[in-house]
Amino acid sequence: MTRAALRTLLLAAALLPAAARADGPAGPSPLIYPAADRPLRFSHAAHRSEGCASCHTYARRSTRAQDDLTPREAVCARCHRIDRARPERAACGTCHTAWTALGFPRPVVKRAPQLKFSHKLHAATGCVRCHPGVETASRPSLAHLPRMASCLECHEGKRRLRCSGCHLTDPSGRLRTQLDTGVLKPSGSLRGDRHGPDFARDHRQLGKDSAYCESCHRQDQCLRCHDNTYRPRSIHGSNYALLHGVDARRNKPNCSACHRGQSFCLPCHERSAVSSAAPGNPFQPGVGGVGTGLLRFHPTGWSGRTAGAGNLHANQARRNMRTCSSCHREDACLSCHTALPGRPASISPHGPGFAKSAKCRGLARNKRVCHKCHAPGATPACR
Repeated sequence: MTRAALRTLLLAAALLPAAARADGPAGPSPLIYPAADRPLRFSHAAHRSEGCASCHTYARRSTRAQDDLTPREAVCARCHRIDRARPERAACGTCHTAWTALGFPRPVVKRAPQLKFSHKLHAATGCVRCHPGVETASRPSLAHLPRMASCLECHEGKRRLRCSGCHLTDPSGRLRTQLDTGVLKPSGSLRGDRHGPDFARDHRQLGKDSAYCESCHRQDQCLRCHDNTYRPRSIHGSNYALLHGVDARRNKPNCSACHRGQSFCLPCHERSAVSSAAPGNPFQPGVGGVGTGLLRFHPTGWSGRTAGAGNLHANQARRNMRTCSSCHREDACLSCHTALPGRPASISPHGPGFAKSAKCRGLARNKRVCHKCHAPGATPACR
């Protein structure tokens, strides 16, 4: 591709309407800066020597982003002769590029930015700092409006502002996300929190900063998913029950964030005959057990009634008890790990020296936990 063809391609891309450009480095957000109808021909580059303030006279006093700072005809007339009595001298077509049916220049139609901004407070910074490239532009364009990254160059760290310092808010103080131009969502440029298709299931880490989330969301919006009664279809796809095993082993997403193992996972596993308590379970021994013995989930030596290396499940149970509770009820553990009278010989799950440890004293604050294995008043006999 020749340089001339490449220059033409880049120029055509720069002149696309804001709505046709993606939000981000390629152009300003069409949600924040709605597309405008500017049937004008103007070169900032040709007027560069005049200085911004000579034409945008009101900018240094403007305190609202909604103020229309487009120079009026009187400003242009200070340097350019406009003779309405002799249109051939006026040369209206030099600036105006479109006309109404009655032959008048079509007016400029602008929509207010969806922002709070004071040019007065930023006048000392300089126009080009926030409007990069405007001094060399050959025609009006939205491409020179500031992005969030430009704002963060100054308003980060000690001078950092809240989101509501720039974005519009509703009466409650939260950001207005339902704008006239569409739905406002984070682009991800600030915290890597772009609200894409998978954000609903992968937002756990970002959700820990509740104050940040509540700048847009109410708590009842969180409870729509996190009250264990409602599951959006966007979280799990169709037929997910047959495919969830892989995600459950990876713990991504965290199943326990929405589901309780004993009340949600286990009943389904029992109905599906993949739990030790389910009659006809193919994973359990067929001799002396309740299953058929056709399949085996745990390897040989996984558990037994004698302490020692033959009980491989101990380390796994200490690492993630939630995994065990998705198939086994508490009674399965108490069949071996109990000191209650009338039960088989007890195997302590605590380890040597537990009875006199700080961990024992900490757990003993809740007597109900201890009484599941120890009779009231009995002295725990930890191995």
